[in-house]
Amino acid sequence: MTTNTDRAQRVVDTVDLISKKWHPVIIHRLTEEGPLRFNELKERIEGISAKVLTDGLEDLTGNELLRRTVVSESPLRVEYELTDTGRELQTALEALAAWGDQHLDPDPDPVVLIVDDDPRLVNMHASWLETNHTVRQAYDGEEAFDSSMNRWISSCSTGGCPVSPVRTCSRASASGTSTAG
Repeated sequence: MTTNTDRAQRVVDTVDLISKKWHPVIIHRLTEEGPLRFNELKERIEGISAKVLTDGLEDLTGNELLRRTVVSESPLRVEYELTDTGRELQTALEALAAWGDQHLDPDPDPVVLIVDDDPRLVNMHASWLETNHTVRQAYDGEEAFDSSMNRWISSCSTGGCPVSPVRTCSRASASGTSTAG
């Protein structure tokens, strides 16, 4: 029977294996391009040294995530490819990447919804905001807001809240001051 401590240790061991800087990159490259020779891998992984690539390939091969096949003896040429276990790990890496996309974005672009029956006002406000924000425009007040809220609530229920629901309306009065509501 597996205890919680055993399960936690298994997670620690797995994270230790994939937390090495170049391991996920090597796995991803082999997933995308299939079997590659050492020099092909080195060319496709920008910034990796020959020693670090050698160490990474040895570690991944030793953990049975890669298979090393001798292609020719003279000169010695070897090819690396993912094992079934290595291909299974790619699924976990993709899940980690998706989690990172959702939770680690340090400064997502704010989304602003501009709604007014007057298209000139909508366009004017949009032109002021579009350099720093993602701007959505609508010309039918409550219907547009309800539609946006439904999209927001729907995306949040699936775990992907892209925007915060903030409703701010601003109009210039005849005296030139703005009112917000």
